[in-house]
Amino acid sequence: MKNTGLALCGGGILGAFQAGFMYNLPEQTDFSCVSGASIGAVNACLLYSGNKETLKNFWFNIGDDMPDITPSLFNLNSMFISGAKNFTRPRSDFWNLFLDGLHITDCSPFIKFISKHVDFNKINSLNSPIIYISATDIQKGTDKLFTNKEINIDNLTASFSIPEIFPFKYIDDKAYWDGAFTRNPALLPMLDNDIDEIWIVKLIKQQGAIPKTKDELRLRMNEITFNNSLRLEIDFMRRLNNYCDKIPGMDKHYRKITIKTIELDMELEPYYPLYADKKLIKRLWDYGAKKAMDI
Repeated sequence: MKNTGLALCGGGILGAFQAGFMYNLPEQTDFSCVSGASIGAVNACLLYSGNKETLKNFWFNIGDDMPDITPSLFNLNSMFISGAKNFTRPRSDFWNLFLDGLHITDCSPFIKFISKHVDFNKINSLNSPIIYISATDIQKGTDKLFTNKEINIDNLTASFSIPEIFPFKYIDDKAYWDGAFTRNPALLPMLDNDIDEIWIVKLIKQQGAIPKTKDELRLRMNEITFNNSLRLEIDFMRRLNNYCDKIPGMDKHYRKITIKTIELDMELEPYYPLYADKKLIKRLWDYGAKKAMDI
């Protein structure tokens, strides 16, 4: 029986794709370790503090039914103004939006909703799987990993604190934001668990077109940034795999790892990671379910 690790990347609302994938995996599917960043960390905690139904109850109670007669970008802007169910609400100190401009929404509804669904005591007591969640230390510019016994609502919040959208998260006087900026997610720690293969559920594409507008420029910057750390870790693991074939005795110290990527390859609008529309969430969930059937 293979020893498998699961890597859950960040991507905001696109995490519904991950949840649909995980929900529809065969019951006998087992992972010895799980690493998540941002919404991937949330999905990991939802599943392993509860069960598959916890995932479903969570995702199908987020967001609003946005009208089809208005453009989705208009609907997104209205979400920033009025909020979205169990996801965001307007800043109570709205005047500071114009003074500091550090974040445009309040994510406390999302934090409250996560707290309702995630049993952190259960995660803290888990022996298997080992769960890693990543956050980014803003001052050091490095990643910070939290594992089972350390995971709580504060460091989970730090993992999904998207700059400009959500406020920084302070833990012990240190400021953190989205873990996907430095580890999306962390793969190399899973090597300590003697895994044979790793499944990577990606939400944000790596390849893209040359930007033609300011918005496309920012999107492309984020796509490259969120994929870069993951790409480097995958490249390192593949290099180790090659060494096993070339260096005698290498296989005594390192086990070759099969890398399987499950990618969200739908055509999506640039702003969809923040678009908490129930129809989009259902579409993403269903596409994740289809990918699970192909495993």
